[in-house]
Amino acid sequence: MKVKLAVAFAVLLSATLVRADSTPITIDISGTTCSCGIGDTTPISYSAQLTVEQMTGTWFFAGQAYFFTGTVDEVTALTGEVNGFPMTLSQAPFGDGSWVNPGDFSLGTIYFTADGIPSWLMNDVTNYMEGFDINNPVTYLAVDPPAGVPEPSTWLFLVAGIGFVLMRAVKTRKQLAG
Repeated sequence: MKVKLAVAFAVLLSATLVRADSTPITIDISGTTCSCGIGDTTPISYSAQLTVEQMTGTWFFAGQAYFFTGTVDEVTALTGEVNGFPMTLSQAPFGDGSWVNPGDFSLGTIYFTADGIPSWLMNDVTNYMEGFDINNPVTYLAVDPPAGVPEPSTWLFLVAGIGFVLMRAVKTRKQLAG
């Protein structure tokens, strides 16, 4: 019986850990026209929420014009606006998807449409927005979500599991004593 409980507890813990790794998270991004003195001077203001999920694959890095294979935070959803126009997530032209760097959420390549214009944010040493405003250096700020906060269901399962183990231990002790 002890072995069965140990196996069940190990399966519960490992299942929780695997689920936590694949849970999508939401990050906030924002920016304005960069006063870098490069490119167009169209005033830009954008803010959006990205839903990202860690994925491994082959990705296109638009800022450096090459493909790489690795793990990134793939953008699976986007809501926001550029200069008052709604942003809509677009399919990447090479079929790989939009992405940001895992951990710090620094800019990789994010494809979107605003005011009907296919556009993208990319990092090429300087962060750029292309398409919507021709080619404009912009600031890029990503607000990191709180790290290590488990879902409420994780806490519920953990408390229930500990309670079950304690209940079984008390019942076994009473049976041995009586």
